[in-house]
Formats: sequence, structure tokens, C-alpha cells
Amino acid sequence: LNQMCKWARGVAWTSDDRVCTGDTLNSGTGASGFAADYYWSSSEIGAFGAWAQYFGIGFQNDGSKDSYNYYVRPVRAF
Repeated sequence: LNQMCKWARGVAWTSDDRVCTGDTLNSGTGASGFAADYYWSSSEIGAFGAWAQYFGIGFQNDGSKDSYNYYVRPVRAF
């Protein structure tokens, strides 16, 4: 999600550690559907929590799965 956030915001990849900050949300070709909002990750924190990526300003935090309606972005490995 962090790499997708960086791409969606037009931030060049320099390392996996860099947080998705700067620039504005990309609205160009291929970037449709990204919102400046939270996206759930598949990384759970126990039975009731999971990590989320905020595409608005690029930080990550945990959230309660039964309290928040965040976006999801399915990704398929080839």
C-alpha cells in the first residue's frame, strides 16, 4: 500500500522505507479510483484490528475493523 500510495501521489521510489508524503494525489491516466482516504491492509493486529494506509498525507496506523469503513484495493501477484 505504501508503494501504491507513493505512485498515486507521484512520489519517486527511493526505498521501501520512505513514507508516502509530498506532491498531490495523481489524477492522471491509470490512477483513477484512488481517494485521499484510508485503505485497509491485509496485515492484522489481532482479531479486531488491522493496519491501514492513509493516502491523503501518506502515514500508516492501526484501526479497529469493526469501527471503520476504509477503502480496499485488491492486488494480485503474477
